[in-house]
Amino acid sequence: EYNVPLDVKLGWVTNFQDGTAVTLNDDGTIFKYAGAIWWQNAATGISTSALLGTGVQGFGTEQEISVFYGAIGYSMVDSRLRIGLDYVFGSNDIDYKTPGVINPSIDFQEITPRISWKHNKNLTISGYYAYLMTDAPNEYYTDPVTGNDRRLEDEDRQRVRVEVKYSF
Repeated sequence: EYNVPLDVKLGWVTNFQDGTAVTLNDDGTIFKYAGAIWWQNAATGISTSALLGTGVQGFGTEQEISVFYGAIGYSMVDSRLRIGLDYVFGSNDIDYKTPGVINPSIDFQEITPRISWKHNKNLTISGYYAYLMTDAPNEYYTDPVTGNDRRLEDEDRQRVRVEVKYSF
C-alpha cells in the first residue's frame, strides 16, 4: 500500500444569468478557489457585486465570466511541510448596458506558488506569492461611473503574503 502525499484541486466558475455564479469543483465549497488575487480584483473586474448586476447611472451591468482553476500540493517531512502551485485562467466579458460605452473583455491568468510549515500542533507558518496578468483590449472607453475616458490596458499585479498562525 502506497500513500502519496499529493493533493489536486480542479474547478470551473461561470455565471449563466445575472446574480448567479455556478461552480464545478472537487472541493464542495463555494468561494474557495485556487489563486489568491483574481477574485474581487479591479484588474479582472470580477467581484460578487458584479455578479449581482448592480446598476450604474440607471443602467444595469452584466458580466459573463468563465474561469478554470487548478492547484496541486505536495506534503513532505511527516506532512509538516507542504508546497503547492495554483493556476487560474479566465475571462470576463463586461456589458455596462449604457449607450455609447465600449464593453471590455478581459482575459487573465494567475500563478501562485505556496508553502506552509506546521511547526507543531499550535503553530503554522505559511505564505504565497501571487502573480496576476491581464490581457485587455488596448482601447479607450467611457467609465460609466465617472464619465471619464479611460484606456483599458494589460496589467500585472503581485501580492506576497506571510502568515504566522498560533492556535490555542
